Amino acid sequence: DDELELHVLFWICASSKNGVVSARCLCNLLNSWNKNGDLSPFQIIRFIDDQNILPEELKKFGIGCFNKKSDYMRDLVYKGLKLRTCSIDELESVKGISFKSSRCFILHTRPDQNYAGLDRHALSFLREKGHPIPKSLTEKNYKNLEQIFLSYVKNSNQSTSEFDLNNWN
Repeated sequence: DDELELHVLFWICASSKNGVVSARCLCNLLNSWNKNGDLSPFQIIRFIDDQNILPEELKKFGIGCFNKKSDYMRDLVYKGLKLRTCSIDELESVKGISFKSSRCFILHTRPDQNYAGLDRHALSFLREKGHPIPKSLTEKNYKNLEQIFLSYVKNSNQSTSEFDLNNWN
């Protein structure tokens, strides 16, 4: 469960940011507040929030858009989602978790999922294949592009998560 909490917090931090940098910043934040290693990521965020310094701590550790992301983290950790079984819709009910983040979380934490996290790498892949990409993604055009992306996955002999990671790399 701790890994799932870390994973979903990562997707909040990585929104519109570099994933490698976001992961490092988030881990540095959590490790600095968990000296004994006995707290879960959500417990750490709640503890920092109880001190009324969550935005300042996010900023201190290099997590951009710290005011918004502190709101998103707060909404997430108090929502009570069951991260092992929650649905896309339940994830998207959390402030700051979008189509992409919800799908990326499920895709990379559960086996045999058939979703696409349409990040800039996936969208670039689709653009290179000749598919027009709109400037902003609505639910309708996201789901349409997701199906197109998944058609490439189906022809690749890879799982969706493998295809996604190979495309990202």
